Amino acid sequence: SLALRCQLVKGANKQQWKLIHERTKSGEMRDVYDALNLIQKTPYVINDYVLEAVNWAWDTNQSIKKFPQRQKIELQPRPDHWDDLTEEQRKGWIIDRRKVVMTNRKVDGNNSVMKSDLQTAHFLSDFSEFYIPHNMDFRGRVYPISTFNYQRDSHIKAMFKFARAKPIGEQGFKYLALKVADLGDFDKVSKKPLADRLQWVLDNEELVYKVGNDYVDSFEIWSKADKPFEFLAACHEYTQVMLHGFSYKSGLPIGLDGSNSAAQHYSAASRSYEEGRMVNLTVETRPQDVYQVVAERVIHDCKQDSSPMAKL
Repeated sequence: SLALRCQLVKGANKQQWKLIHERTKSGEMRDVYDALNLIQKTPYVINDYVLEAVNWAWDTNQSIKKFPQRQKIELQPRPDHWDDLTEEQRKGWIIDRRKVVMTNRKVDGNNSVMKSDLQTAHFLSDFSEFYIPHNMDFRGRVYPISTFNYQRDSHIKAMFKFARAKPIGEQGFKYLALKVADLGDFDKVSKKPLADRLQWVLDNEELVYKVGNDYVDSFEIWSKADKPFEFLAACHEYTQVMLHGFSYKSGLPIGLDGSNSAAQHYSAASRSYEEGRMVNLTVETRPQDVYQVVAERVIHDCKQDSSPMAKL
């Protein structure tokens, strides 16, 4: 039923479909299909600690960065002194009111989506494992088909754990600690050397334990994190290791991302040391940020530009 409604490759043109069918018959697509099926064979479980926290935050209408807003903003009536306002003031009032109307429409959508997400999460939490179907886009990138998936916002992504948990071990614990530091990103610690990030976690273990043990009492801490619910999940996992040791079986996904992967590929192919350094292909004490390098260059060039547009 799903196969009839969902294409293997989204957005493919006729020429692409022709090539896909030809290379499927010749066996050239086998590696692609094997990779896709391996992703689809990966079982997950719901992180109950995060699910409870999301439920609580939604029910109590907590204000958290990038968390859906639940309550509408009250529409203010037209002011009594409307006739005394200038045309510019009237336009400003209309624009502000329009923003409130759009925000309230978004709230309606938030309520519908959150209701569906929580129902799905609670349903899946009763199972020892579940799976996510995937397909590809015309570029070959793999995406989940289901709406409830690990590529969503922080509060949904944080609900996912691997079902086949493994003993974390000492090395795995270091990766977990780095994840705690990066997801919290307090005082921009994610931009600091690895040793400094690990030290931040050691210096703040009491804070991490509090967040990982009681999401209500520690709300003022984790709600200020860069990625609040993912930070909450990482702290909870860290707390479990503190309680059970390196033999604790962890299923928390530890994401490893590239630094502008397109630039990484180009600089690697050209073997440009300086460009490779800016996208972290060389051994450096501090992580490099090519986006910041570009931003600083643009700011510099704008300051050098004497045109009126640049001054704007």
